[in-house]
Amino acid sequence: MGIYVPHSDITKYDFMQSIKLIIVKLVTSNLGYHLLSLIKGKIVKRNGVVYDLSKLQIDNYTKALILLGLYEKSEIGMVNDHLPENTTVIELGSSIGITTCQIARIASRNVYSFEANLDLISKIEYNLGANNFKNVKVYNVALGDGNTVYFK
Repeated sequence: MGIYVPHSDITKYDFMQSIKLIIVKLVTSNLGYHLLSLIKGKIVKRNGVVYDLSKLQIDNYTKALILLGLYEKSEIGMVNDHLPENTTVIELGSSIGITTCQIARIASRNVYSFEANLDLISKIEYNLGANNFKNVKVYNVALGDGNTVYFK
C-alpha cells in the first residue's frame, strides 16, 4: 500500500530542490567563490582549526564549500561528536586534510593519515603545518587486497 502525496506537494518540493541546486551552483562557481572570499575572507577558522585558502592549491568549488562550512561537514560532525580525546586514530582517505586537522585537534595522541593520491599529500601537510599539528604522520599509500594502482 503506497502513501498518497498530492501533486502540488511534489511540485513544491521539486521547485525548492531546483532553487537550492541553482544557489549551490552559483555560490560554488569561480565567481561565487571570489564573492564569498571578499565577504568572508580567505582564512577560515572552524572548530579551532585554521584553513588558509589563499595559499591552499585546490579548486574554487572546494574552497567555496570550505568557506560555507559544507566541505566534509558530516565527517567533521562525527569527529566532533564521537571522537574521544587523547586517543590514537587511523584515518583512511585523508583527501586535503580538512577532517584530519579536526581529528588531530581532538585526538592529541597519534594520528596516522593514509592518502593514496600523491597530489593531495602536500595539501594535507600544508593544513597540518598551518595549525602546528605535530601528532599526525601522513603516508602516501593505498590500502587494499590487491596490486591494482588507481593513482599515479
